[in-house]
Amino acid sequence: MTEIRLVTIDLDGTLLDNRQRASARNLAAVERLLDSGVIVALATARDRASIAGRVPLAGPGLYYIASGGAMVYEPASKSVVWAETLPPALAAEAVAFLRRFNQPVFVNADCDYWVDRDGDRVAMIERRYDLRARRFARLEDVPSPVMRASLAAPRPVLEEAAREASAAFGDRASVSLASPDWLDVLGPGAGKGPALAWLQAHAGVRPDETLAVGDYDSDLPLFAASGYRVAMANSVEAIRAAATHHTASNDEDGVALALEHFFPA
Repeated sequence: MTEIRLVTIDLDGTLLDNRQRASARNLAAVERLLDSGVIVALATARDRASIAGRVPLAGPGLYYIASGGAMVYEPASKSVVWAETLPPALAAEAVAFLRRFNQPVFVNADCDYWVDRDGDRVAMIERRYDLRARRFARLEDVPSPVMRASLAAPRPVLEEAAREASAAFGDRASVSLASPDWLDVLGPGAGKGPALAWLQAHAGVRPDETLAVGDYDSDLPLFAASGYRVAMANSVEAIRAAATHHTASNDEDGVALALEHFFPA
């Protein structure tokens, strides 16, 4: 087996259980990798502040692929080492497009959020993803640069929006169905896949030296750039089909079990 030098792990539905918590066993397994010199990239739609709050790990070798892949953040140096923002005209177009679905539209700049309405769905998103959003009516009211425009809606609406957005924007933007309640429109060079590719090049790590663990559609780009691909038991069918290995669910320490298999004590 080729030596694994980089491990990338999704958060919601993967490292975090269904209460959005990282178990002691999962945390210990990740910390053991870092202590042994393996690079770990936590890849998620969450922003860097939410990642730090949910996964209390730090030190050399840890990176966040945050905000859906709009940035790579290095906690040890407290620095954004790579980022891709939405050009202003594209951000305005994305917001206008997403508003057609009559569901909350968020815009995000690093750890700051704005939303175009109030309501129960907004409150749910704020609780689940550890954010507080201010209201906006016009995009001109939001400080630039904007990293992404996002739609919070039931999954059937998101799936329709993802299909239509992919057709409308083509290669001018990156469209990611990030979770059953969240869709991102990012810059054309952003996303979990491009962010991981940047980190691999930065660290001198090949795809066949990379292990990815995930559960949802947005993790497919991570799988495409990784020689070892682990699907959680709670994964969607596309992830299960693309995996080279399978593990237990996110409520059963599936990440720890996978890492213990690949990196035995």
